[in-house]
Amino acid sequence: MKLKSFISIDDQIELLQSEGLVIDSVEDAKTVLSKTSYYVLINGYREPFISEPKPRRYKDGANFKELLSLYQFDTFLRNLIFPEIFYRYLHRVDYVKQSFAAAEFKRFFLAQRHA
Repeated sequence: MKLKSFISIDDQIELLQSEGLVIDSVEDAKTVLSKTSYYVLINGYREPFISEPKPRRYKDGANFKELLSLYQFDTFLRNLIFPEIFYRYLHRVDYVKQSFAAAEFKRFFLAQRHA
């Protein structure tokens, strides 16, 4: 299994833009990506916005806000179907915790590897 290297939120945004995704507000995108796992958000919801898989290119006009809206709509539907307190609140906290822990884990161990 190939270990993916850590990339900062700024680099994540730069990557998305280089693949053709329109990001109207970089600051808003940074806020979203700091609270939501890149893997969950981008890898989980990008498919309808992709025009070419390799090299990855987004469809003309594909927008970060639209991708985020799809994620939010899916979350809303899951909350309607599974309205338990655990899913509604603790599951979201768990996503934030996992995103933060994964980023810090990669950053720490990659720094150790290169030290």
